[in-house]
Amino acid sequence: LHLSHGMLDLPVALRASAIAPTTGVSPWQVSPHVLQPVAVIANPMRQTQFSPQISYFLAYPYCFHGNLREYALAHPVTSQRAARILRQVLEGVEQIISSNEVSLAQAVGTIAPSSIFVDSMELVKVRVPIDTGRGMSLQKTLEAIHFMSPEEAEDKHVNYSNVWQAICFRIGLLLYGLGCKVPFS
Repeated sequence: LHLSHGMLDLPVALRASAIAPTTGVSPWQVSPHVLQPVAVIANPMRQTQFSPQISYFLAYPYCFHGNLREYALAHPVTSQRAARILRQVLEGVEQIISSNEVSLAQAVGTIAPSSIFVDSMELVKVRVPIDTGRGMSLQKTLEAIHFMSPEEAEDKHVNYSNVWQAICFRIGLLLYGLGCKVPFS
């Protein structure tokens, strides 16, 4: 899909949302390693019986290689490529944390293959967590449990005293997943 509106002229991918986000939407990307919606599009069919749960679409810049799992399945991941990916993930997460728009737990939760995308220039982008009001799918729930750090699993509140440990644990799981014969299987 191609979005042309005002100064915007770029290919986008749409994500359904039941609610309109109040933060995190900007035509200006805050960091090359953060993926945030560039626009919110109202669903013209939202009052019909065919789409009562989908009121809006979030328009994200299109990432040619898809999420990290899709990218790793299609491209051999060498140690050099894995190091580059993880460095860019850390830069994206750091930018999300420093924006103060989401909680530390939400920022840590972005370190999972389905929240990390790779664009056509192989630039890694971490998707800003935005409440879509639709809940999580079973697959997303299982991934969240699989990638949960001990700090999160023990129901400790992720704060500035333990956020680095939670990030390190998740980065370690990403590295292991990238090194498997079938990534993230």
